[in-house]
Amino acid sequence: MPKDLTKDAYEQLAVEVKFQNPDSGFIKGLAATYGGQPDAEGDVIAPGAMTSSLNNIKASGKRLKMLLQHDPGQAIGLWVSLKETRDGLQVEGKLSLDADDARNAYAKLKDGTLDALSIGYRTLSAEPRPGGGRTLTEIEIVEISVVTFPANAGAVVTDVKGADASQPKAQKAATKGPMTWHLIPRPNWTLK
Repeated sequence: MPKDLTKDAYEQLAVEVKFQNPDSGFIKGLAATYGGQPDAEGDVIAPGAMTSSLNNIKASGKRLKMLLQHDPGQAIGLWVSLKETRDGLQVEGKLSLDADDARNAYAKLKDGTLDALSIGYRTLSAEPRPGGGRTLTEIEIVEISVVTFPANAGAVVTDVKGADASQPKAQKAATKGPMTWHLIPRPNWTLK
């Protein structure tokens, strides 16, 4: 404790600092799932398909970009943690709250308007699935977006720091049947 502060003043100061900014801009979620139901394109990601890409990202020392709706013109933050689990790719990210588009996205994340994630990737290796679609056996992750409607219904935001506890948590988007979206094409990468 600094010499010029009494114990009571120091404890009061610590409490004031702790509650200064509850809107930290951090989010968590499951960006992609392994196995299970095919996504809207009929594809399934095999366990380990992202391992090499994640190792390359880690070795580079760079952080993966967080985009809004897969739009390269709307980089709203960075992913600070990428972790493979038995279910898929768990992520933690920090929105750049000094930027208007990130603040707007954060407000929508906090109230549940935006509640899903989606990966942009290049397919390096895939096998056809019986009945259509593919099993993706190796992919290179290019970006991870916060989206309104994910191709993979299991790719969801699970936690938003600073969100009002009385608000419902982000949930999977319930869809019936396949949905088709006309997205702005991006060179050499697929959106999921």
